Amino acid sequence: MLGRRCLKLVAGLAVQEAELIRIGQCQEYQDQAAVGEKSRLQVDAMTQALNIAPRAECYPALLRELLRTQGGEGRGTLFCHPERQADVSAWLAQHSHLGWTLNNDNALAQDTLKLITEQGVMTLSWQRVVTHRLTKTETLSLN
Repeated sequence: MLGRRCLKLVAGLAVQEAELIRIGQCQEYQDQAAVGEKSRLQVDAMTQALNIAPRAECYPALLRELLRTQGGEGRGTLFCHPERQADVSAWLAQHSHLGWTLNNDNALAQDTLKLITEQGVMTLSWQRVVTHRLTKTETLSLN
């Protein structure tokens, strides 16, 4: 008689323990979902903030990223959309030691720059830089 009661008690404890484990797993899943949603909202907010940045501020950032990624070695030809030539030209005037020559390219989007050097061709857009920074990718690849 005592054995049956012990077995029922043990079985009841096992069911309760299984229920507690299931509740814990559900809570962990909900916590992870909340963290993922919070992270997504932060990325969305940062993306919107960066995308409304004045274009005059974007080009120096793009040019610094090109310089950083390219390593600042060697002369090259820099292409930009004709409407952005003044912004890019002003930056290049302050960095004449780079030896980059500026040319227009109507085929480029207004937020895109292309640098051609002996090391290769690098095309970089503001959207790509924003995405790169928010996802914290190690390096931007050529093209």
